[in-house]
Amino acid sequence: MAEVVSALESLLSLQQKTNDLLQAAGKAKYSATVNKFSMAAIDNNSGKKPIDRKREEDDINLSRYFVKEAKENRSSVIVDPQVLEEATNEQLSATCDLTYRCLEQLGRNRPTMKEVTMELQRIRKLAKQDRNR
Repeated sequence: MAEVVSALESLLSLQQKTNDLLQAAGKAKYSATVNKFSMAAIDNNSGKKPIDRKREEDDINLSRYFVKEAKENRSSVIVDPQVLEEATNEQLSATCDLTYRCLEQLGRNRPTMKEVTMELQRIRKLAKQDRNR
């Protein structure tokens, strides 16, 4: 048992050192990961192409299109109809809000990946609660 505890402490220490190194390297890489997550979330939940020249000029880039619609409280316009059918309003709102925050222009204004993970877990719990009703 003592060996297991020691191994866990070593693992936690290594994880803390990794986090410290990430912070020391600057948040730019870290916030870029958050930004990439948001782009993947938009791609997966919209079913639309990331770049589509058939959309209006300002809307060619899907992430810019999403931000524009989210600012006008119309992010559901971008969401795939199947996702709209399966998700509750609360899940949809929470997911769109998280995605919007991850697309902040300034990296320091974006949530950390830890915050993103915690929010995704909360949204997943909402889905489980909804299925149990």
